[in-house]
Amino acid sequence: MNDVVEFWEIRRKPLLNDFSRAAYLMSPVPEILAHSTNPENKDPEDFRAVDRLISKIFGDYSLTGEARDHHTAGLIHEFHSEYRKFKNKQGDFQSKNIWIMASNPRVLAHEWHESYSVPYTNVFGKLACRVTSKILGIGSAERDWKIVKRIKKGHRSNTGTEGEEADNHCRIVLCQNIPAS
Repeated sequence: MNDVVEFWEIRRKPLLNDFSRAAYLMSPVPEILAHSTNPENKDPEDFRAVDRLISKIFGDYSLTGEARDHHTAGLIHEFHSEYRKFKNKQGDFQSKNIWIMASNPRVLAHEWHESYSVPYTNVFGKLACRVTSKILGIGSAERDWKIVKRIKKGHRSNTGTEGEEADNHCRIVLCQNIPAS
């Protein structure tokens, strides 16, 4: 058991990014919804992550200063109002039918939100659809690290400097185009 905890601590930070925290809160899967709405599992950092994503994704970049802050605050307030209805299964989320579909393992979370959240909400549905559709995890980081290890161990020694320079240039361009989370 200690090994599991140790591995979790090593991988915790890259796995608990803003997108994964928000997706956890907005998952319509009954078991995840029950877990995320249980007061014992409440983590204020989850809601801070949502606030950061709302500002980043829906913020009006034509506004500056206080006007931008007021606009973002209004979006965050609207999200929390809509989220409350979602977690309490009220308003547009009170239909028994949508929760039957949420418990179906073949229905993906972002597709559920596209059908049952987006048409009825202004902020919650769009954000939920976006964050639950992301492939989360550290798989791409591990694949990149494997490539770096192969280069360092000399498996790429036959490519010469031209091939290495091309690989480095591609990797630099890729890294610059990855959005920070």
